Amino acid sequence: MQIKRKIASLKGELEASSGKSARTQSLTFQKTGAALIPLIGYPNSGKSMILAAMTKAKPRVSEVPFTTKEPVVGALQFEDIQFQLVELPSIPLGLRLPSSREILRICDGIILVADASADPILQVKTMIHLLEEMGITPYPRESNVEIKRTGGGGLRITVNGVLTDCSLRDVREVLAQYGIKNALVRLHGTVGIGDVEDAILDARSIFKPGVVVVNKVDLRPHMGDIVRDRIASLPCIPVSAVKGDNLGNIGGCLFETLRLIRVYTKEPGEEAPSGPPFIFKGEATVAELARRIHSSFIENFRYARIWGSSCKYPGEKAGLDRKLCDGDIVEIRLK
Repeated sequence: MQIKRKIASLKGELEASSGKSARTQSLTFQKTGAALIPLIGYPNSGKSMILAAMTKAKPRVSEVPFTTKEPVVGALQFEDIQFQLVELPSIPLGLRLPSSREILRICDGIILVADASADPILQVKTMIHLLEEMGITPYPRESNVEIKRTGGGGLRITVNGVLTDCSLRDVREVLAQYGIKNALVRLHGTVGIGDVEDAILDARSIFKPGVVVVNKVDLRPHMGDIVRDRIASLPCIPVSAVKGDNLGNIGGCLFETLRLIRVYTKEPGEEAPSGPPFIFKGEATVAELARRIHSSFIENFRYARIWGSSCKYPGEKAGLDRKLCDGDIVEIRLK
């Protein structure tokens, strides 16, 4: 623990000494939609054709390797939400670009595009290896610790799993020792105190849910099933960008893999929801929804009424700790 804290201290000193130069090198990529999903793959795997077929983006489609020089953005419509898809320049050189690294750092999930006409299993394994060298893993793990710093409100900790060698008090003490006083902390799965500390220090790989898309199955139809069997821990979709086969399944797969939840709101007295849904990852409560709408909604909260699959009856009355399901409609009453 002392070693980890020394590393954190030295890391802070290094960031402080770099100061202005580090800020001038940082990139800003504007995230939009429900989730940011980069497409990575080898040259001629069909990333550009897939992006063009699913969105209104117009990347250069060519058989010449490394045609894509910079990230190309498109919007994939899935039901009433959009995914922001970004084609990154082909690996391995494409992953070394500062723009690619920035997008991979802030993205919500990753599509690994493999070429069925080549060796898709080797391609997928190599892509996973390259991502892991960058500190990113597409594999779900037994524990997941999310720490989102906030401007106030103290420490709000939710546990969706089991604490193995610690209590909530221990977690609070460790966070406080590192100077984290205001944060939203989510603990998923089987979590130990070391997992919490690793998350604070960024000492473990960042989990970005991965989806494997095997393109060109029109040339080798059996390769989709082979890749699915060999890479069983990741969702696998066989597609043909040329013929358009199975491209329509990618949006739904992303929605399930990212464990997204859509929550709608409505004004008191109105029947229809007002505006687009609020998007949450994994789970959501009435308190998180109220906080997302406006900070004052927590202070002035009276109760909520909910319509949807989480309700025993339409318009059920609920408090701040009520968990919400995808498609729920929430009406919040204030003091």
